Amino acid sequence: MNEELKMIQDEINRCVYETFNGVSGYDGFSIPCIPRISSQYLKNRFVILAQETNTWYPNVGHFQDLASSKYCNLEKILYENCYDDFCQWASETYKGAFWDFSRFLYSDEGVLCGPIHQDKYLTHCWMNLFCIEKCRNKRDRFGRPSQNRNLAEFIVKIQKDLVFKILKIIKPKTILAMTGYQNDSFLIENGLGTSFDRVEFYPIDKENIYSRNHIAEIKINDENNPLSKTKIIRSYHPNFFTKRINRKNIFKEIGQKIMERFGKTKSQYYREILLDSLKSE
Repeated sequence: MNEELKMIQDEINRCVYETFNGVSGYDGFSIPCIPRISSQYLKNRFVILAQETNTWYPNVGHFQDLASSKYCNLEKILYENCYDDFCQWASETYKGAFWDFSRFLYSDEGVLCGPIHQDKYLTHCWMNLFCIEKCRNKRDRFGRPSQNRNLAEFIVKIQKDLVFKILKIIKPKTILAMTGYQNDSFLIENGLGTSFDRVEFYPIDKENIYSRNHIAEIKINDENNPLSKTKIIRSYHPNFFTKRINRKNIFKEIGQKIMERFGKTKSQYYREILLDSLKSE
């Protein structure tokens, strides 16, 4: 690891340690999902911000291991045993709409150059709006913060503005926040470090079929905010816009309009406008 990367990772680790060390009362929570920054990321400066993981190393005691650990143990706890271990194989083989779409971003039709994985590490930065979770299995409907407001607020209470602190450190050029409009308050306040009165949501569908709730570009109107020059696109999670959106009756009229005008499905059209917005300067 070169000196610049080491400084960046050390700064992230200090923020993580200051946030979680000594915290008690969170037995059963996962270890935090904290990103490893790669040399290729420094070229791409592209962040994919998801909602939360599903069963991210949720072994009982993991969180308390971190909370009671010494700073020197963070490398092994956060990366070697978790983030690095997962990304080395998940980036190429993990099933599911999120990783399928992440890999697609590196295709000929996508927006990023080179492989998704290089020298053991991701070539973009993958983060989550909610760093920790309490989901025990895929049937646990109440363990995912994007679906449980009380849990989301409980998690934000402990992680505070950690996501914003990490974004400040890694200085992204582009953030693709696949968090859905229902999480906008958490995204704006805890992820982007600002307030609603200092942001503007711009619908990016030039045909005005999908509204700003469906997909939007977020502009931060505060030159003192370190992300004010960052391109921020907020969309649905890929599991919704590549699959479920085609089956939702609430989008029936939208689907008819898209098919009549463009001969495409709702998901095809959604992905097209999302990619166009990411490619445009």
